Amino acid sequence: MTVIHSLPAVANMSKIDIGDIITAYHAGYHRVLSVGAKGVGASNRLVTYERILDKNGKKAGGKPQHCDSGYCVKLTPMLANDIIAKEMLVVHTLSANLKELLGIV
Repeated sequence: MTVIHSLPAVANMSKIDIGDIITAYHAGYHRVLSVGAKGVGASNRLVTYERILDKNGKKAGGKPQHCDSGYCVKLTPMLANDIIAKEMLVVHTLSANLKELLGIV
């Protein structure tokens, strides 16, 4: 199954805190370990995180990674529901197309 990553950009990164679940530059879902300044005059921040789920939703681990906060989106219940709905549509479409191709009623 392919995870759809058409998530909205987040303008105000002050809402991302340690412990939040996010999507980031690296594929999958991550838990925030730290949020720090990138440098003098930088508008974005450096977010360090650990992967907890891979891009297919399977439990995963790994070494801490980091990226610019501009790549990060905090996972909220509403966003999780949107992701689930899109994934269910992908599965439904795949199922219908395979059944049609194989002549399954």
